[in-house]
Amino acid sequence: TSSSMATQESANSTILDVIREELSFWDPKRTMTMAAWSVCLYTPFYIGLYRLYDRYLPKQTPASIAARVALSFLTSIPVNAAFYTYGAAVHHTMEWMDSRKKLQVELEELGLDYVSAYQAATSIPYPEEAFWAKAQHKLETELHNTVVTSGSCWIPFNLFTFTMVPSHLRPISLMVFSAFWNCYLSLS
Repeated sequence: TSSSMATQESANSTILDVIREELSFWDPKRTMTMAAWSVCLYTPFYIGLYRLYDRYLPKQTPASIAARVALSFLTSIPVNAAFYTYGAAVHHTMEWMDSRKKLQVELEELGLDYVSAYQAATSIPYPEEAFWAKAQHKLETELHNTVVTSGSCWIPFNLFTFTMVPSHLRPISLMVFSAFWNCYLSLS
């Protein structure tokens, strides 16, 4: 029994080590951004889309279900592209603002007064071309895998939702599943 207790302690220690390692990468601001993205944009967009389906594809035929699933998947592509472009914009803007603040501090350390250092630092123009290059790179490196993963997750989910879940409960199931989806996106 002492060897089984030692094995159990080792397993618990390993699990705790894995959890600690995963939490070391956790970014609460990114999590909040993902939650806001989901609550404010993603879910309302798809709830509106589901209402359009109920209006224009009201019957539960195989063709209407297939159309709903396909349209939901196809609309996810520009939604995910917008998400990655938004993410690139936020990161790029934060880097730009940090570089301005760093310059201001360096100028103050060199003896410039606060106002002069602030004016010099804030005169740095926003590097728009660099943003578009970063956004394009993010789309080229992340979007394809996200679309493939999206299809493998959302197509079965939507097939189940449009065949088994009553229309009035679909927004709830969408919100619950999209929380998990946004957790995945936050890691990519």
